[in-house]
Amino acid sequence: MSSRKYNSDQVITINSDASFHHKLQKGGWACWVSYDGGRIQKSGTFKESLHNSTDAEIKAVCNAFFYVEKILKGKDIKMVIVNCDNQTTRTIITKREIINGCKESSKTLIDYVHKYECVIAKHIKGHQSAYNSRQYVNNWCDVNSRNYLKTIVCH
Repeated sequence: MSSRKYNSDQVITINSDASFHHKLQKGGWACWVSYDGGRIQKSGTFKESLHNSTDAEIKAVCNAFFYVEKILKGKDIKMVIVNCDNQTTRTIITKREIINGCKESSKTLIDYVHKYECVIAKHIKGHQSAYNSRQYVNNWCDVNSRNYLKTIVCH
């Protein structure tokens, strides 16, 4: 579906990434949300234990949706474009499927997706050195999620 159907103030783009420590079952996350008139940049550590790296990636997108609802409350958002490097997260968004091993986070993500008229998941390759604007934002998310993971591991 084309974003041309919507006014620019009705479309937002979510970029997110997560970093996961297998032994500690903890992680860091970051998101960058672009919208008409601004952006939201948030990052931090996950408060709860994580099942796996996919769970972390799903929860990073959920955190982005949380801040969209909190900060852009009252805006008439119709279309959400989600750029992420995790195939399972894109499948949940596209097919609205609950994934074994990540049932709770899958359900939360699907609940967020159902609130909008159109949600599209796009692939962005992680850890690339090319610097177009999408890659710049993805690298920002990657660096910030890793930095928060380091705060957990170093304590």
